[in-house]
Amino acid sequence: MLLDANLLIFAHDASSPFHERARTWVEEQLNGPRRVAIPWPSVLAFLRITTNPRVSDRPLGPAQAWRHVETWFASPVVWEPVPTEGHRALLGRMVVDLHLTANLIPDAHLAALALEHGLECVRPTATLPGFRGCAGTTRSTRAPPDQRGHALDSVLWAQDRAPPDRRVISLEVDVATT
Repeated sequence: MLLDANLLIFAHDASSPFHERARTWVEEQLNGPRRVAIPWPSVLAFLRITTNPRVSDRPLGPAQAWRHVETWFASPVVWEPVPTEGHRALLGRMVVDLHLTANLIPDAHLAALALEHGLECVRPTATLPGFRGCAGTTRSTRAPPDQRGHALDSVLWAQDRAPPDRRVISLEVDVATT
């Protein structure tokens, strides 16, 4: 599985209504048997958000924030997914074919990493009906590319039309309070 930055941020931010559920879920994954990919874009987003005084009343200092990163990567199940030789071409096709711009580009990068490594993209959601808690995961709701909710949704919409061996499975963790 490949973790989105928002799960890491919610797991850290005690002021978030999603904190406890996200923290529990992330801790279970980091201590579980399944390999957990934490890509550099997720790490960098975590560092950028948690150290920003405009985002938090109590931002982390650089050393504090980096300790979180070191703790994650100290887990034997955590690894760094890196772009493969085909990353540029794959990401380029996504950007061009799906007409992605602005904030959708980083999500497409994560989706490309997931495709290259055969991983599930895991991100938080508070809107999946019938699913509560971080104990499980569920497939993402797909949206066509013209309904720009989230780049992963657009990428997954396109991937539903791809051969089975070239699809990304997106898992969403519901961190909403009940």
